[in-house]
Amino acid sequence: MFGRLLKCVYPALCRHCEAPLEESSHLLCPLCREHLVLCDPDHRCRFCFRATQGKTICSECIEHPFIYKRYAAALEDQGPCRTLLSEYQKNAPQLFKALGSLMAMQVLQLNWKLPDLIVPMPGSKGEVFKRGYDCHLLLAEQIGKILERPKRELLVRSFSFQMWLDETVCFQLKKRSEVCDQRLLLVIDRFEKEQVRAACSALIEAFPLEIDVISLV
Repeated sequence: MFGRLLKCVYPALCRHCEAPLEESSHLLCPLCREHLVLCDPDHRCRFCFRATQGKTICSECIEHPFIYKRYAAALEDQGPCRTLLSEYQKNAPQLFKALGSLMAMQVLQLNWKLPDLIVPMPGSKGEVFKRGYDCHLLLAEQIGKILERPKRELLVRSFSFQMWLDETVCFQLKKRSEVCDQRLLLVIDRFEKEQVRAACSALIEAFPLEIDVISLV
């Protein structure tokens, strides 16, 4: 009885358009859920995932090649997806299962070789302390659960006064990170070219077989 009364006073609403939801466990209304369509990899650059005209690598990435083998985003950065990611990054850790599942589905849809290890991009200590959770770590856990692959934190953020002045991000490989000849899947919520480049530059020191990168957007 109390549950029904609570639903009348505080009905469950779609997180994007705020339309009433039939089930309180749902995140989005049926109309908004229709917009959560996995990105089509055709005619997209394998390194930055931007649209190309029939080429596998865009002109910018040809001039500045990346260390990792390929990258893909699960969804477009717009509409309901942008709303869910924004909430997740602010104060909604419970969304990690839904978002991580979409990322895992994209990996499977792309028919990539399954990784040996799922590697989360390290979040800044300030952001993790403020939120109380690490966005990338939770996503990596969910992806690993679906792909049945272990998660391993291989990287830490390094800091220097010069980096702070230049607003750059660098990473260091953790000690005893033995991943020689293993396939790694680097996980990040939103693709940031320089961060990914820096993270892969650190990972390559452990001589992995290859590195793939997956993001939500």
